[in-house]
Amino acid sequence: MKYGLLIQLFLFFHISLSLNATTAQVYDIKKANDLYVATSYAQAIEVYEEISKQGYESATLYYNLGNAYYRINKIAPAILNYERALRLDPSNLDIQHNLKLAKAKTVDKIVTQEKNIVEIWYNSIVFATHTNVWAYMSIIFFIVALCLVLMYMFLRVSWIRKITFFSSIIFFTFAICFFIFSYQQKKMVENQKEAIIFVPSSYVKSSPDQLGSDLFLLHEGTKIIIKHQLGSWVQITTEDGNKGWLPVSTIQKI
Repeated sequence: MKYGLLIQLFLFFHISLSLNATTAQVYDIKKANDLYVATSYAQAIEVYEEISKQGYESATLYYNLGNAYYRINKIAPAILNYERALRLDPSNLDIQHNLKLAKAKTVDKIVTQEKNIVEIWYNSIVFATHTNVWAYMSIIFFIVALCLVLMYMFLRVSWIRKITFFSSIIFFTFAICFFIFSYQQKKMVENQKEAIIFVPSSYVKSSPDQLGSDLFLLHEGTKIIIKHQLGSWVQITTEDGNKGWLPVSTIQKI
């Protein structure tokens, strides 16, 4: 039982060294990972954040940063970085699991609006892997399809020509589907402007000013969807459909 728990903790907070980065960044990443292993979480966070500020991003970097914030009980930054990691690696089960655990510590228990089964099924396919992977697969299948077309044109054996012809149609179809999945995922992420509440609590207003009436209260770590920005205010929607206005200073964009 004891060893099982240790294994679970290791899997939950494992630190990956497989990041694509410059030599200097690789050194900094190793330094941050070593600090994390030594339980110097605050110092590890400083190094991870500095790497991020240099413009480098990866799912692993955000995942490790989220883990470090989680260990010092800073739930909002943990959720923010898990969400960023999930955008870069949407099918990663470790990120999904840790994000779920972090969300369980938030005050607001928002129930996401139900989607129809077709939309859920389609989105699960579109986000099964990263948009770049879909794009690479589309290119590969397209090239294979072209090769099959050339084989069809130059081969003379009828049964082989039939196989190459129908195979080329199948590969072209998959190439188009993969391209659509890549494009759809990219547009969904770009159009879905999301953020995390970064203050202990904030009242959502009926209008973009302090004179607006208080509609409802949101707490640190809650994810919201940004619909529109007007000056220093953003119009937001919660995942259960409630709407209102918040000061930009109360949120951090994913």
